Amino acid sequence: MQLFDRPHAEDGAEMLGTACVWHTAAPSLSTAPAHNSEAVQLAAIKEHMPAVEIFAVVCTDEQAAKDYPFTSAFYESAAYKHFRKQHFEGDLILPTSMAETQASTNLESATHLRVLWDARFTKQVGDLL
Repeated sequence: MQLFDRPHAEDGAEMLGTACVWHTAAPSLSTAPAHNSEAVQLAAIKEHMPAVEIFAVVCTDEQAAKDYPFTSAFYESAAYKHFRKQHFEGDLILPTSMAETQASTNLESATHLRVLWDARFTKQVGDLL
């Protein structure tokens, strides 16, 4: 998938790199208001904050210096904060740049480390098998 800093069809959208999508990131509902049903809460999160877990992030040197756009949007949100420990076990320091997501400059050295990305900010590359 191509990774963008905003929806790819928006004016000024910039491609930050490519990656493989592992799966949809499941939000946590533990802090959601009790008056909403779980189905309503999940539907709202999926509509307004659809996250996917990605790996094998590859970007150019110029893109590596760009901001990683989802530190506060996901890792500091109630719905997705549980991924912080899963993705950054050692020191729990959140990435601020694309390089800090362990992005590589070529596919051969790309890692299996995962990060969250807004699903609306991706675009499929080529045809699926």
